[in-house]
Amino acid sequence: MVKKTNSKVVDRYRDEEFLKRLGMRVKEMRVSKGYSIDRLNLEGDGLNRSSISRIERGLTDPQLSTLKRIADVIGVKLIELVSFD
Repeated sequence: MVKKTNSKVVDRYRDEEFLKRLGMRVKEMRVSKGYSIDRLNLEGDGLNRSSISRIERGLTDPQLSTLKRIADVIGVKLIELVSFD
């Protein structure tokens, strides 16, 4: 997607396939640890239920700090959350 801002063209890179795979991985890890989205929302200070859902469906590009919070709450290392083949 290209967005024009103040006569400058800014390229916005968004890898849809990567975001879908990342979302599936987040959901897989959450479910394997026995967490519902609601429980993650309650225990993850600042984690919004709809944001978690959007991440898991690959609809948003989450910040690294958000992924770190998710990993911390469900009890996995960040690298485990973002590593997939």
